[in-house]
Amino acid sequence: MNRSQIIRRIAQGWLLLLISVPCSPSGPAPFGGLHRGIHILAFAGAAFLLLLISRTRRQQIRGVIAMCLLGLFLESAQHLVYRHPMEWRTCVTTPWLSS
Repeated sequence: MNRSQIIRRIAQGWLLLLISVPCSPSGPAPFGGLHRGIHILAFAGAAFLLLLISRTRRQQIRGVIAMCLLGLFLESAQHLVYRHPMEWRTCVTTPWLSS
């Protein structure tokens, strides 16, 4: 396996965890004060991996937009499924800070 294939596999696993952990049947775990930091770390890691495997500027832009939309989707899903209050502050700031 070459470098790009390894990074692609890591990115796939990272995104799988990023989607599956908040949508697990038990719901997302409360982290208290670390909540926002974990959001930034998770989305920054995913955005960084997507930027590493991007070959063109267009792919980089699409990766950043995809992370923003994924964050909005996950927060909306948590709000609808678990009846948590919508975290607009997290939706608005986290993807942009991590990109």
